[in-house]
Amino acid sequence: MRLTYLRASLASAAVLLAGCPGGGEDDTNAVTFTSASETGNDTEPPATGDGASTTEGAVTDTTGCVPGELACACLPDGSCSGGLSCEGGTCQDPGGSTTEGEDTTTAGVEQECGNGMAEPGDLCLGTATPFAMGAGTIAVALANFDADPALDLVAANRDANTVSIRLGDGTGDFGVQTPFGAGTGPVAIGTGDFTGDGNLDVVTVNLSSLDVTVLPGTGTGDFGAALSTVLGVAPLTFTDLAVADLENDGDPDVLVTESTMSLVHVLRLDMGGFLPTTTFGTGAGPSGIHTVDFSGNGIPDVVTSDATGGTVSVLLGNGFGQLGGATSSSAGASPSDVAAGDVNGDGLADAIVTNPGGNVTVRLGNGLGDFGGQLPFGVAGGPQALVAADLDLDGDTDVAAACSDGVVRLLLGGGATLTAGPEISVGMNPDDIAAADLNGDGLLDLVTANLGSGGVSVILSDA
Repeated sequence: MRLTYLRASLASAAVLLAGCPGGGEDDTNAVTFTSASETGNDTEPPATGDGASTTEGAVTDTTGCVPGELACACLPDGSCSGGLSCEGGTCQDPGGSTTEGEDTTTAGVEQECGNGMAEPGDLCLGTATPFAMGAGTIAVALANFDADPALDLVAANRDANTVSIRLGDGTGDFGVQTPFGAGTGPVAIGTGDFTGDGNLDVVTVNLSSLDVTVLPGTGTGDFGAALSTVLGVAPLTFTDLAVADLENDGDPDVLVTESTMSLVHVLRLDMGGFLPTTTFGTGAGPSGIHTVDFSGNGIPDVVTSDATGGTVSVLLGNGFGQLGGATSSSAGASPSDVAAGDVNGDGLADAIVTNPGGNVTVRLGNGLGDFGGQLPFGVAGGPQALVAADLDLDGDTDVAAACSDGVVRLLLGGGATLTAGPEISVGMNPDDIAAADLNGDGLLDLVTANLGSGGVSVILSDA
């Protein structure tokens, strides 16, 4: 999973991105972990005194509920007032749902889409709309490259040696595709202000030219010629990148995974240029990378999915651009991508990986930079890449997995587990997926990069 570095002007855009092995996109710079809703059946007692409305002469129980009234105990004779019926010992409206004491988790909320109001429980994703980008579209990122407030699409096209931009109009539609030259074989993509001019730039890591290239943005949706930083020589195999501010100095740094030597290459930005690259060991054959604070000290840490080793590895940051030794934990067979979220509702970041053989695996974080239990969840179709985000506004982390059979499969969070949700068809061989609110309705939309069909699929929510 890749981290997109967005400046303050984009802080309100909740962008959560995830990538894939041998190609994928940048992660977002801010992943928010929210505990599961614990509203339960607690209600406030009815008001008393001036303005209170109670049944004259009625006796309330110890909770303040008036027997016979909506959501309260039935009267001794088993009846309820008005047109309410006694069901399960409480008075219910046979024509609708109760409002007092109602469960406010997704299971207890009636989903209502299309009314223009984003509310807890709304899962309003529609069908996918394709947009052509270029040959071998392998990674996608979402950011604002021009003066308007709408998010734009940028994709890495591995086989065309380009990145393609489509400017958004704020409704979830996008303009014409404009290609720009990158390195040879770009396989992962991110964004950040790497030149220090206040405009967002694009960064790619390139499999064949073995370099990182920065395309300087102009603030108008246009880009200058690519600036290259060579990372090494063959047989190095670069697989993914993330962008994060490792030093909290306001400058975006670039982290790149390399699977042959099992390394993370760190390019720290200083005064508009990269310092000499430093490297740190990971588990065997890293395929994806994500940054998040696993240790609770406010400093970004790094987690990688290790395809060869079947592990996730955590490298703790020290706040000065350095990473500690890798701690590796099993994570199912050949994990291809990694994200993070609070799956079990304990307020701690968990690691989530895709296993192409048929699982999404969660390793529960312990808040100290290590992991506890391992939770596998079956997902058909060859899950390849994922994004972790609250897709239905219930406060729980959900997972959208892009699968090699051309389907996005949802796993919906619910306190301490994930349950299978809707399946949405997209383009051929999706290798990356991102989430952001593209149409401004308050719900997250999804975008996949489709390696087999050379474009992206946009799945809009309709609140």
